[in-house]
Amino acid sequence: MLVNFITAKFENNVLLMPDQLKPDTRCKEYQRRINQAMNYISEHATESLSLDDIAQKAYFSKYHFHRIFKAFAGETVAGFTRRIRLEQAANLLYLDKAQSITKIALDYGFSSAQNFTKQFTKHFGESPSFFRQDNNSGASLALIQQSSASSNAKGVTHPMHEDLEVVIKTQPAFQLAYMRFIEPYQSMSTLTYLKTLSDNIGIERLKRTNPVGVAWDNPNITEGAKCRYDLGITLSGDFDIPGNFSVQEFPESLCAVYRCTITDGDLEKPWDDLVIGWLPYSGYVLSGVPAVEVFKQFDLQTPSGHWQLEIYLPVKPI
Repeated sequence: MLVNFITAKFENNVLLMPDQLKPDTRCKEYQRRINQAMNYISEHATESLSLDDIAQKAYFSKYHFHRIFKAFAGETVAGFTRRIRLEQAANLLYLDKAQSITKIALDYGFSSAQNFTKQFTKHFGESPSFFRQDNNSGASLALIQQSSASSNAKGVTHPMHEDLEVVIKTQPAFQLAYMRFIEPYQSMSTLTYLKTLSDNIGIERLKRTNPVGVAWDNPNITEGAKCRYDLGITLSGDFDIPGNFSVQEFPESLCAVYRCTITDGDLEKPWDDLVIGWLPYSGYVLSGVPAVEVFKQFDLQTPSGHWQLEIYLPVKPI
């Protein structure tokens, strides 16, 4: 079951979380922040927006922001931004016929009038020029209203996972000796990375020290072929670092630690369970320090074997 905590009280190096706020109240704070992010996108739709900018305006860490946003908004950040730009452009086409289609397209960040027309038609079912015709004004307005109503009626739900055993504790600073892999994030890729790590340091050391993985990029934003994943072991005095390894430092962090067992090869689901099903109800937000996953038990023969994973999610109280 979900662990309960009390503010500013420590027991066995575990920080206890406030009981005063009910889970629904904590979740409403997340909804308020996501609404703030959505408002920021709407108010700056003609500007160049980065994921970091949007997350910062809502006082969220950029790490896993895309998961949280999609859970509450029902759309990815990129999908929501694109829709808002198309709807605002449609309003201009309908209301301000003095502006050319090309100017509106460029103002809203589309690379060309042709690209704008393609995406506009796909979204509304009619071309921009259709919206410009006086005799189609009623139909154009109906399409805009239909698009808005559809987006507001998604009925997105994000239920709390009450069965997750999550502990809040202070994780000491550590150094990671790692190898970097750059390619799309997939469970089979992780298996390949672990085999490569084993070949370089030996399977016995790998099992004794537990490999640590760090995903640096958001695959919804970063091109799959450029996504960075670091995998290695915590540095100790008896480890001679191979020449193809690098070293990085992670600071002491307050972390939500989730230990789970995986038997279906889906290494992504525990992250969704923790970030979407637990975090919004917890009274915590991400602190901005990268999260890590520790492979406590793993099967180098197949990802569908018996795996035990610990996720360390750096957090801070709301």
